[in-house]
Amino acid sequence: MKAADWIEHLNLRRHPEGGYYREIFRTGKMVDGNKPAMTSIYYLLENNEISAFHRLSSPEVWYYHAGYPLMLYVIHPDGRLVTHLMNTDISGEQQVAIEPGCWFAAELPSHFGYALVSCAVAPAFTFDNFELGTFDELSKLFPEHEEVLRRLCQ
Repeated sequence: MKAADWIEHLNLRRHPEGGYYREIFRTGKMVDGNKPAMTSIYYLLENNEISAFHRLSSPEVWYYHAGYPLMLYVIHPDGRLVTHLMNTDISGEQQVAIEPGCWFAAELPSHFGYALVSCAVAPAFTFDNFELGTFDELSKLFPEHEEVLRRLCQ
């Protein structure tokens, strides 16, 4: 299948941070009084698109489904950069968990094709708990990662 086939089949739409998505689950169970306990989305990146560096106040788990390898970059609060190559091959990772407060971004190392993943967030994703990083801000915090920040910040 091609990216366009998945976009149509799953009824995906543009995501503000890059790529395509569709929320597929939002639980009715509430936590902290007014927040859904969990959400899950399909997310697709293609060709040169990126998921720009951002962070959440909730943990997020990425699940790889189809396409080309996807590189996920995670900068921990202590400045450690960890890379995860996600794919269906036994040498890759099919699931990556990201702790709250970590900055993370993704791209296709091939800059060609597509990658389809799901992302689950608990407590639920809202744009209130989403922060998009800028190059100016993140390069001051993590100057040792300037190269990847320049490439993956909006």
